[in-house]
Amino acid sequence: MSNTGQVSPAVLAVAINAAATVISVPPPPPASQLPPLAQFVGSVVARSKVGPNAVSVAVAYLERIRRTLPKSARGLPCSGHRLFLAALILSAKYINDKTYKNRSWVSFTEGLFPVSEINLMERQFLSIIDFDLHCHEEDHAQVMCAIRAFDSKIQGMMFSKQQPVRSDSATSFEPHSPPEFVSKPCPVLSQGYLPSPVAPSPLPLSMMTQSSASSAGVPRFHPYQLAAVHNKRLVSPSVSPSAPAQF
Repeated sequence: MSNTGQVSPAVLAVAINAAATVISVPPPPPASQLPPLAQFVGSVVARSKVGPNAVSVAVAYLERIRRTLPKSARGLPCSGHRLFLAALILSAKYINDKTYKNRSWVSFTEGLFPVSEINLMERQFLSIIDFDLHCHEEDHAQVMCAIRAFDSKIQGMMFSKQQPVRSDSATSFEPHSPPEFVSKPCPVLSQGYLPSPVAPSPLPLSMMTQSSASSAGVPRFHPYQLAAVHNKRLVSPSVSPSAPAQF
């Protein structure tokens, strides 16, 4: 996977899901202008022009954070945004010889977070992962397996969508909903990494479908939408004064 180049829909989808499931968060208040997490992740990735390798390493960091945090951990409505941004900044700095200064990331988020908060969340993230930025082999294998699994599902859906309808088929045609993604066990993955048919997994491969979306913050996001991220203005949300000190 390259350090440069376009980030594929599958890589972006896995990144969105990792950010959405790293910690349980409450919904934003009605008056909040916090952008949807999927929109935020896609916009930051597109504006920063980081390569797929940086995004995949950021996903590995988020998965490590998810395993480190206690199951009872609860964040703020913006915690997924903050954790993803910190993970992406650190992964870009770790794998690239030349990278952006933190003030550049302020513009990539369109002012959602000032540089002082970005500096703080970067230090907090490093503290949680014990300053270990190395992407371990097993973590990388998990991320790559998730990307391949999701990419195969996207390709399968696109192929089936392109198939012509036979003239001798049923006279009345009712379009079917896109099939739900069914994850298949990957040899390198532990069972806890895979989705359960009854309970959502912390990092499911069947991400962002109606069956895997939960009140914990997994967005209902169709994979066809991943190829076109809307660049809407990201306005700073109203947060409490203590928010910068928390994820």
